Amino acid sequence: MTIRHFPDHSINGTGLLIETKFITDKTTPSVITEGTSADLIKYPMECHKLLVVYDPQRKIYDDLTFKTDFENKGDCTIFIIRLL
Repeated sequence: MTIRHFPDHSINGTGLLIETKFITDKTTPSVITEGTSADLIKYPMECHKLLVVYDPQRKIYDDLTFKTDFENKGDCTIFIIRLL
């Protein structure tokens, strides 16, 4: 397995690649979707991609749809974090 792009974090020998994303108040929903797509397609299919998204301004309107749309297309898990 050759990885041409380097994830934010990885655990050697496990096939787990971790990308993190911080969504600011100026980030539009289309930029969120495009950025997520770009993060997920640049890595080999045999790797599991974990995308951790910090969305304090609640720019992602529907968490379940956002997650499901990506998770159903490939070997990935999306985790959205917000503070109360």
